[in-house]
Amino acid sequence: MIKHCIFDLGNVMVTYHAKAYLQSKFADPKLCNFLYEHIFGSPEWLLLDEGLLKEPQFCDQLVRQYPEQKEAIIQALDHWDDSLILKEDSLDLAKALQDQGIDLYILSNIQSEVYQRLINRYPELKSLFKDALISAEVKLIKPDPAIFQLCLQQFNLEASECLFFDDTYENIETAKKLGIHAIWFQDINEVKKALSAFQLCL
Repeated sequence: MIKHCIFDLGNVMVTYHAKAYLQSKFADPKLCNFLYEHIFGSPEWLLLDEGLLKEPQFCDQLVRQYPEQKEAIIQALDHWDDSLILKEDSLDLAKALQDQGIDLYILSNIQSEVYQRLINRYPELKSLFKDALISAEVKLIKPDPAIFQLCLQQFNLEASECLFFDDTYENIETAKKLGIHAIWFQDINEVKKALSAFQLCL
């Protein structure tokens, strides 16, 4: 029986489309590709989520490495997380699950500062969820099994009683290997259909 639902944030509870964000700020496709490759698609971006690198340090490193792109790099990183928009249909889903007596949690790869700004902008993400495990705060990122195990331990959850939602299939696979039920979050209507297998009807 499912008693707890664990939600990812990016592309589950909020939109996250880095390429579209860059295209909205810069007209040059080559510049957009450069910025995506060296910022949002870079290995260093994962270090930010893991809490091993801070955004100002990252920006300084990039500017030193690519001084000719200084202005674009600074502009791309400036308030980039304003592009994270709450998904109202996902919020409705979470509320409906809570109405059925399900406890809600967040497990997300995200910078601590970005998470704080996000919950300040969308207080529902704080009030609706019982607790949150933020990758940068524990120096672990999905799909490392350790962060899932820490989530279960920290919130005193039984894996078999949990249902996990994530848009990254590798994370779904890890959760299932640990005995956590999981739904790959691609389309909200498909997610709703999948819930029936867990006797959760919306």
